[in-house]
Parts: sequence; structure tokens; C-alpha cells
Amino acid sequence: MKTFKTVCSVLAILMMASIATAQTTITRGPVPVGSKVAYEVDTQTAPTAAQAQGFEARFYDGSTPLTALTGVTCVLATSPLVGWTCQSVLSQSNLDALNRVGVHTLSLSLFRADVGEGPKGVPFTLTTPASAPSGGRLLTP
Repeated sequence: MKTFKTVCSVLAILMMASIATAQTTITRGPVPVGSKVAYEVDTQTAPTAAQAQGFEARFYDGSTPLTALTGVTCVLATSPLVGWTCQSVLSQSNLDALNRVGVHTLSLSLFRADVGEGPKGVPFTLTTPASAPSGGRLLTP
């Protein structure tokens, strides 16, 4: 069985596109609709973009699998390392999971039927605080 390694960029795993198209890493929830997961795959593992996109990116919160990423696109990057930077917009079910109050330890792995599932990448933390109650009021007895 072939082996492969997953290289995850801690600085670029959860991203949000802003109006100016700059991307900011999210470390505190809630995670807005349209946020993306981004990760890197080295060119030895996947020499082409099609091969990089051919892996199923499995997203985890601790040991709990979240919905697999879909609609993944990959572009060649040369910095900080040469490889494919791949990204996918988070599904509603993943947003719902990430927006639950608490600390989430997130990681990714790559899976392909002929090589199996690779190791999880370096985890990162997302903290989603409780929101403030709305509509506070005093009631007469």
C-alpha cells in the first residue's frame, strides 16, 4: 500500500474571504457563512491539481468526524512551501458543528481508496463563546 503525508498549514486552515478578497484566519467563533477550510498537499503526494483534488479531505473536531469537504479547488503555491493550496467552503452542517459553544480542536486528513487515510494534520483551536442574551427586560409583578 502506498503512503502519503498530509501537510496542513496551521495559519491557513480556517479562512474567511473579506470584501477586499484578503483572507483572515478565524480562531474565534461564530464562523460566518461562506468561510473556507484551506490546507496544503505537497507535490510528491499529488503532482497535479487533479490528483490533489482527488483526495477526500476529512475534517475532524477532536476525534469526531465532521462532514467531508466538497467542491475542493487547488492551486499551486510556492510559498511558504511548494505544493497545492486547496480550499473548500464549509457546509452548513460543518458550520452548525463549529458554531456550537465550546472549544473545538480541528484537524484534517486526506483519504483515497487506493492509499487509505493519511495521518491527521497539525490540529488548531477554534473557540466559540456563548452569545449574549438578547431582549433583556424587567417585568412587573
